[in-house]
Amino acid sequence: MTKEIAFTHAKVVNSTQPLAAAAFTVADGKFKQVFDNENTFKNYLKRNPCEVVDLAGQAVVPGQVDTHTISTFICKFKSAANAEGVSDALTLATRLKKAALAKTDEHGFVFATGWQSENLDLTLETLDELGIDKPIAVFNSSFHGAQLNSVGLKAIDKAGIKGAPKDGLLMGPIFDTFVNHARPTPVEFAKHFMAYEQSLAAAGVTTAHDLVIQKSDEVQVLKAMALKGLLKLRWRCYVTRPELLEGSLEDYGNLKFVGVKVFIDGSYGMKNAHQDRAHAYSDGSVSESKLSVKDIVATAKKLTDIGGSHAHLAAHCIGYAACETFLKAAAELRDSVYTKELTLRALHFETADDKLINRAKELGVIVSMQPAFSQDVKDYAKDIPHPEHVNPMKRVALILKDKFAIGSDSMPIGYMKNAALALNPPLPTQKVTDDFIKLLPTMTRHGASITNERQNFGAIKAGQSADFVVLSKLPRSGKDCDTTEVLQTWVKGKQVFAKK
Repeated sequence: MTKEIAFTHAKVVNSTQPLAAAAFTVADGKFKQVFDNENTFKNYLKRNPCEVVDLAGQAVVPGQVDTHTISTFICKFKSAANAEGVSDALTLATRLKKAALAKTDEHGFVFATGWQSENLDLTLETLDELGIDKPIAVFNSSFHGAQLNSVGLKAIDKAGIKGAPKDGLLMGPIFDTFVNHARPTPVEFAKHFMAYEQSLAAAGVTTAHDLVIQKSDEVQVLKAMALKGLLKLRWRCYVTRPELLEGSLEDYGNLKFVGVKVFIDGSYGMKNAHQDRAHAYSDGSVSESKLSVKDIVATAKKLTDIGGSHAHLAAHCIGYAACETFLKAAAELRDSVYTKELTLRALHFETADDKLINRAKELGVIVSMQPAFSQDVKDYAKDIPHPEHVNPMKRVALILKDKFAIGSDSMPIGYMKNAALALNPPLPTQKVTDDFIKLLPTMTRHGASITNERQNFGAIKAGQSADFVVLSKLPRSGKDCDTTEVLQTWVKGKQVFAKK
């Protein structure tokens, strides 16, 4: 039994509206009492003396359930130099030189992440002119590609990675090959993962769905950390191949492996989304599908063999044709006694129209979308027909209701950044709602529903896991979110972050 703690004088928002009175108690990892009457709360304290925390008017919200992170992928390069917001070569050079002096990876590379092409036009020649005689790889902010210098090109050629373009800009399959080559050791990966988890906690995330677990050693590292009690947040993980689930379906405390993620189209934003002719790019191309309906159904059957009929199948589908392909596969899976109980998830769904959204509803498909995709659309708007129809988050939210959840794709992470983008996106047509309180369910209880755990967490409710976040104020608009700070994050009644 743990000591009961009472929290009072807060603006408590429980996924719908502020409570009339703001007081609750926490014990044994759960919300024990939630009070809507001040006198009832005072009388309870007389009968049950406990520690009282006065939050002095700060806001309390349920912990964020981020339904689409790529934490494992990001952690491969967690110690890289930060190029986010960098707009001049001198600043980039300073950060890369500092990183080079600190430590290169085991392959000799100096990494930087967060590069945004709209801020800095980066080329192989630009990197060569920095005067760093080590292989350099600068990843763009969405991890869709990397720019190498000449030394880096020679390094990957020596390592047997052939076919890199002469300009050193790695995209598509060659980028995937490079990323898997430049992986950290399991010990380094574990260290990076724990640091990244802390950044999630600092951003108000209490549960994260990791959707890009590609290697068996990543699975083993996560399991080892969970068994040692090192993971502070709740993790729900998806692997990229069914066989990675074998021997990993037990409950590891804060960690569960729940399913498989497949890629129907490429993972490089609007650059290679698989479209239909009506949504073709400006040059008439529609890109290609990586998987057919037959391929998806076959993977689902393997998943069912290993994970059972209630396992999860998540699909990366940005383009219209990719979304359509997944829904055709979903129809076949729902018609089969063997696979009809699978939880089916569409990730992105960025060019879907009402026809596809309603079809997803009919088939019981859950959709996770990311507000940050609005920035991707803005960057590529000149190449996309009808950009105002892309990333239809408002329509998906309206039609699918609790079958719609917001995920970050780790770009960016956290309550306030994602909420700000959903409330005030670069393209107004992509706005989900005008009010943070109305947005809140998509970032909390809807995410808990995906893994059938809505009764366990996702709301400030007696009997549920005491996952909550203390904010500096209660935001309502996107601009409010920009100036709201996460002050504390609690998971299972334990504080995992406090702003200093």
